[in-house]
Amino acid sequence: MSDTAKLSNKRGFSLSETLITVLLLGIVLSGISGGIVAAKNAYEKVVMKADGMTLLSTVAVSIEADLSTADLSAARQPKTIEIDDKEYCKFYSGIRGYSMYFFNPGLGSEYEGQICLMAPGDVVIPVATDKTHTDKLYSVLSEEPGETFRFENGCFKYKIYVKSKKNDKIIVEQEYVIRPYN
Repeated sequence: MSDTAKLSNKRGFSLSETLITVLLLGIVLSGISGGIVAAKNAYEKVVMKADGMTLLSTVAVSIEADLSTADLSAARQPKTIEIDDKEYCKFYSGIRGYSMYFFNPGLGSEYEGQICLMAPGDVVIPVATDKTHTDKLYSVLSEEPGETFRFENGCFKYKIYVKSKKNDKIIVEQEYVIRPYN
């Protein structure tokens, strides 16, 4: 058959040619869509880690400001107090000018998912603003089994966790040891 005869053939493609084309397009498109999904998941993971690091550093700086100015004079030594079967480390903050302690509000609390401080008169103050917290993350202070916020050998020792609200998975965590300079 000459080249002219092939071009003038109006029959179109055979069924097998069409099926092979559709199959190849399907394979290519599924590979592309799988790559897009993988890239999206990787991006979300990186963003969540970055948001977690931002939340962690914001909370850590705020807590450190109070702890580094804690008054360690004999009359105001940090002490462990017990409230509702939980231990807290109460100390005098040189910046704020009163005794206080940090805690994790319970479920259903107005400040659930935020580390707070308890000021005189049972005034609850969140350590970080609502704008610092995201819809997907929350911060926790030394809540894992065997860990407490404590004062030992002239230093405050604690751990901050940033967790996912979706599955309580730890996104970032950091242990701190702060020696007051007063």
